[in-house]
Amino acid sequence: MTHTSQPTSAEPPSILVVDDDPMLLRMTQIVLADLGYIVTPVSEGRDAIRMIDEVQGKFDLVILDMRMPDMDGMTVLERVHEKWPALKVMLVTGYASDGILQATQALGAVGVLEKPYDPDTLASTVQGVLAGRQR
Repeated sequence: MTHTSQPTSAEPPSILVVDDDPMLLRMTQIVLADLGYIVTPVSEGRDAIRMIDEVQGKFDLVILDMRMPDMDGMTVLERVHEKWPALKVMLVTGYASDGILQATQALGAVGVLEKPYDPDTLASTVQGVLAGRQR
């Protein structure tokens, strides 16, 4: 990979990754962990909401799949931002359109990552979002 790792600090950023595709969830977890992030993977929207509540919204970023069988990403985003409006949430979709991009931004998403994505794209997008550069 051609990206650089996060600078060393007292506590590395924590990222919740939510995706029902086990291979994509694992790949995302490995790439982000290799970059030095603390990664918590979950495969369902309800689990994501429960996990966020458990840590009182203290993830630095949530990477959230738009399409999951138990609860879609837009619903999770709405519920999370009702309680934790400052939490950064980036949506992942294989079906990005201008309408989806506008809807996600209106709900407070900090970006959209289009599937399929490679490790370098994932790394640069996450680094940009955490640095405050929306994508």
